[in-house]
Amino acid sequence: MEGHIHHITPRNITASILQQKVAVQGIITKSSQIRPLLQTAVQFCPLDYSTHARDLSHADVMVKLSSKTPDGKPLELEPGLSTYKDFQTLVVQEMPESAPTGQMPRSVIVILLDQLVDKGKPGDRVIINGTLKALAGPNHSSTFKVVLEAENINTLQSEGPELTEIDKENIKKVMKEENPINLLSKSIAPSIYGHSDVKKAILLMLVGATPKIRLRSRVRGDIHVMLCGDPSTAKSQLLRYVMSIAPLAVSTNGRGATGVGLTAAVVNDPDTNQRTLEAGAMVLADRGIVCVDEFDKMSIEDRAAMHEVMEQQTVTVQKAGIHTALNARCSILAAANPSNGNYDVKKSPMENLYFPESLLSRFDLIFIILDSSTEELDRRLSQHVLKMHRHFDALTEQRGDDEVNVLALVDAEREKIGDAPVYQDTSLYEGEKLFTNKFIKKYVTYARNLPTPSLSESASETIADAYVKLRENERLKRIKHNFKIKTLPITARALDSLIRLAEAHARIRGSDTIDEIDAQVAVQLIFYAHFDENWEGNITTDIARKVREYLTNELIAECKDVIQFDDILSICGIDKPTLMKILPQLSFGYDEDEEFVYKQN
Repeated sequence: MEGHIHHITPRNITASILQQKVAVQGIITKSSQIRPLLQTAVQFCPLDYSTHARDLSHADVMVKLSSKTPDGKPLELEPGLSTYKDFQTLVVQEMPESAPTGQMPRSVIVILLDQLVDKGKPGDRVIINGTLKALAGPNHSSTFKVVLEAENINTLQSEGPELTEIDKENIKKVMKEENPINLLSKSIAPSIYGHSDVKKAILLMLVGATPKIRLRSRVRGDIHVMLCGDPSTAKSQLLRYVMSIAPLAVSTNGRGATGVGLTAAVVNDPDTNQRTLEAGAMVLADRGIVCVDEFDKMSIEDRAAMHEVMEQQTVTVQKAGIHTALNARCSILAAANPSNGNYDVKKSPMENLYFPESLLSRFDLIFIILDSSTEELDRRLSQHVLKMHRHFDALTEQRGDDEVNVLALVDAEREKIGDAPVYQDTSLYEGEKLFTNKFIKKYVTYARNLPTPSLSESASETIADAYVKLRENERLKRIKHNFKIKTLPITARALDSLIRLAEAHARIRGSDTIDEIDAQVAVQLIFYAHFDENWEGNITTDIARKVREYLTNELIAECKDVIQFDDILSICGIDKPTLMKILPQLSFGYDEDEEFVYKQN
């Protein structure tokens, strides 16, 4: 295309650039069926048996044929003698992450002719070159509809910000550190206290793994994470923060989302009254992240629509004569509250969540986040929040620099994307350096595009041993409770989860092999998410908290004299050696020989 071309998004379309060459960047949200469009119209007059041919190859696509000759004689179209060309319409919407806060994304109708039809499908991110035209509205209205007559379509293969050479050098320096995942996870939502393992899991989810083909069967590489627990434990805040650091992210809410809204819907085109295909949130987030808040508020039917997307990563549509499959290769970060509002430590995770096992097993990691209360923890939390308030202004200014939309800006007149600052100007704690959101986004983009690391023999043995132990722990818990308790599902998918997490950690280190250290990080997260314990079986704070809360409720609130060890082991789901490690840390008395705990005076 020759001459000046305006690089714009649908939001930038104005009357001043009509009839001019433009390059519009956006995401396809709707596509119509391919229909024939008249190229040469041949009309027949039944009174004098004459034929009239009209060339429409350079006319407006919405032109209406005259039904009479200049002297008033009737005309009828002869379909057999007329010629046609292929015609299809698309709706291209501006990128979801580039829409201004509080405003709906804008869109433009695109007309495809001949060889351009079927060059894009819902969910594709494209740059379309063409000419903007104005079409008259119905009833000869003074307002016009703007359409883009396409001349070329380019599909964007990579998502993410542009990396400069300085960016790559800074990223490689961090990768050479002894433990880069710890450095990066501290910079994820630094305003939220604690949740170090959850933040590590989010970082691994952002990087992801490479999909594999095994015996003609595709195994996904995207990592799914669920956060479930008490209210006011920063679950939604973590989701919002992921929206700011993920190269591509789409947010939705389970309360207002429907199954077709998350996957794809067949709707009526108001102009042609024909069926068209409209992409949902998961199709729009292809090769990105979908953040689903209030996951527990979704209906059973709507959650069932996610089964295919989470494992096969496609959306199959078989409705109204439309038969197709759309790509939905995205990671899912879901936040949910327990079915009874607060998490009941006396019940199993399955009883608290009320989600089907077929859905839970598709999540690689499910974290139970509880509102713990101890004097030391409350004091640390309050000190952290107070420091946040003292540094609020500085952090706000820093955040403003990080919210540069790098995907939607292709206009040369816009701000040029440059080197990302590595560290924030301020820090909550002395001697601690935090990475900027812009640098983390570029780090994730760089790590995602690294070659697929190979699995070493030592990592394979660690993963195999961990999977066997996972299955054994689940089996022992079911036997201990006479198979009445339902723990979080440990299926064969857990083995794939371990491999995905280990590969993601290897990418964060910039390694071309998955070593034992990568497998150990993956195993640690899996064991923490499922059993609240380390790979070596060490006690975590969550287990000690569960025991403390149960004993406090029974001995103080219920005024009981003693609690038998068997009751504690049954309710808290632990063994006696673990209990004996916890009891010396608590302010209760106990008799190991008689096996009971009592309240000290």
